[in-house]
Amino acid sequence: MSSGIINDFECKKYGLGTTEESGYGTMSSSEDEKQDFTCESPDLLDEKQDFTCESPEFFDEKQDFTCTSPELLEAADNVRVELLPQQSRELYWSTYNAFIEWKDANRVKTISESVMLTYFGVLANKYKPSTLWTKYSMLRSTIKIKHNIKVKKFTRLLAFLKQKSNGYEAKKSKALTLDNVKKFLSDAPDKTYMVTKSRGHQRSPSDTRDFKERTKRDALIQLQHEVDRLLATAPPSEQDRLSREFKGFTRLFDRFLQEEGPSLEWNRIQKLPEAAVRDYTTLPTPAEEVIKSMLEKLVVVKLNGGLGTSMGCHGPKSVIAVRNDLTFLDLTVQQIEDLNKTYNANVPLILMNSFNTDEDTQKIIRKYKGLNVDIYTFNQSCYPRINRDSLLPIGKNCNIDQDIESWYPPGHGDFYESFQNSGLLNKFIQQGRKYCFISNIDNLGATVDLNILNLLLNSKDVISPEFVMEVTNKTRADVKGGTLIQYEDKLRLLEIAQVPKEHVDDFKSVKTFKFFNTNNLWVSLTAIERVLEEKTLNMEIIVNNKSLSNGLNVIQLETAVGAAMKSFDGGLGINVPRSRFLPVKKTSDLMLVMSNLYSLRKGALLMSPQRMFPTTPLIKLGDNHFSKVKEYLRRFASIPDLLELDHLTVSGDVTFGKGVSLKGTVIIIANHGDRIDIPSGTILENKIVSGNLRILDH
Repeated sequence: MSSGIINDFECKKYGLGTTEESGYGTMSSSEDEKQDFTCESPDLLDEKQDFTCESPEFFDEKQDFTCTSPELLEAADNVRVELLPQQSRELYWSTYNAFIEWKDANRVKTISESVMLTYFGVLANKYKPSTLWTKYSMLRSTIKIKHNIKVKKFTRLLAFLKQKSNGYEAKKSKALTLDNVKKFLSDAPDKTYMVTKSRGHQRSPSDTRDFKERTKRDALIQLQHEVDRLLATAPPSEQDRLSREFKGFTRLFDRFLQEEGPSLEWNRIQKLPEAAVRDYTTLPTPAEEVIKSMLEKLVVVKLNGGLGTSMGCHGPKSVIAVRNDLTFLDLTVQQIEDLNKTYNANVPLILMNSFNTDEDTQKIIRKYKGLNVDIYTFNQSCYPRINRDSLLPIGKNCNIDQDIESWYPPGHGDFYESFQNSGLLNKFIQQGRKYCFISNIDNLGATVDLNILNLLLNSKDVISPEFVMEVTNKTRADVKGGTLIQYEDKLRLLEIAQVPKEHVDDFKSVKTFKFFNTNNLWVSLTAIERVLEEKTLNMEIIVNNKSLSNGLNVIQLETAVGAAMKSFDGGLGINVPRSRFLPVKKTSDLMLVMSNLYSLRKGALLMSPQRMFPTTPLIKLGDNHFSKVKEYLRRFASIPDLLELDHLTVSGDVTFGKGVSLKGTVIIIANHGDRIDIPSGTILENKIVSGNLRILDH
């Protein structure tokens, strides 16, 4: 066989020795001189080994392919092939077959990292970096299906491809404007261009697909031009940071253009395995002497990007007073300080702010400097809002304060990349931290749980999961909340926005989907680093339509932090008590946490032992008179006694005196133009109070 496939320069370049040393120069077509390339070439392979069925380094588990019947192997292949994208399946297999032909021609019997490096070294002489990445992606999928080898673990191959991409800029095609097209149709001579012109009016199905693809490509190019223009207006000191964020935005926009239809097929949702969700009550309590060392491996992250505008407050939502004049932020810091004092630990608190909340938060946290809590902050990305019609950014420059309506924080799914970009991810890994506990800052039930942390760090009978989602039993009030499902043999979060319209009722069923997501998450720090390095982080895009104050319709592309679950290995749900889900989204939630249902101890809210039921009452307060915190507080001389309340609905102009007690189901409705004043000391049990203050049995 000729040795011209790989020359001496290429072999030295990839650390494989010369062609003669690597075995390529000594290959022969003669059977007598035939070599076992997998065992006789230590320069090409990491070490001399027999890669048949005994190589756990490259296979997920030992397999004996000779002991399985050909019929079963073929059937398994057929099932796995269905996982490939249908429209480009032929291209996937064409790429795979080309690799196998090269391997066979060179008498290579195995698929190892060195073999892949050599193959891509050959391809690099013919293809540009973007094509190399495409072929890598296709081979990674097909080799996993056919050979159960995880090519994504070949770190030297990834490093080689990244090196090839350094300094490379893809050629950009010119995007034709409507005027360009009109000019071509009117000025180009029909004799030469009639066929081209007529194709625009006689589209076959393939022409339509091609048209859509070109439209998407042009939209991406136009957006990139606008993003570059925006970046040029930024101060030099901000350009590096904004450049990273705009690259993330452009990738998100590209995915938005490419994705069509639902992100999953409803009939492919699998039954949730019994081991997928563990009952919290089965978790062992850690021994006192190991708690300090456990806490040294933890960081606490609070999502602090939201404003309090929906509740009529200015500034960050985390500064709303919720109990005894203490804010969400005060209570969070109290919790962490008490944890550190009790166990002589040093658990840091990390706040993910947005451009909306950062300045105010920085001023507020100064008051915590004397406390036993190290507080770190970083900002999530700042993305430009897009005009719904033109699909172009509406901002004119990067002066965000000057035109704040043109920008938005892209949801808490941005946590992973922003955490890494801030340098904090690497910092905590270097410190030996293992897990981060992520939760919304307005969830007063989301405290550090030692039993869950113990499961992650000290479990002896299972491999520690990389991603844990706390779920709780769904009630009728939670039917729109995200739930856990099994899909393609992995746990993942299913949100109502992903559900086909004809299955929305199924999604809301408490029997079909028993749990919902609390957004309390425990994630391995090294796993976050790996997923980001491998570029395998994949979260569904949430398209948020909004109308601005000037009437302009825009879209925001967002992601949710829990949607990343499917990108990690070893996902697990833990069915926690309802007490770990105590969010404050509306004044009705605020009424609960301010009432005698709870007592406050060291920053944590505890359900009163006098409450006979473990569930909280369902409270609905009318938007017109109760939605803003200031207006809500004005209507209560004191918060009523709710210990025996099941359900409360209040609508209209209603006020409450001191010492009011509400029990069972209470409905109070003031008709338009009327006002109802509940006198001090009133006890309402299973009553309906109408506009003329008639009290009727319920």
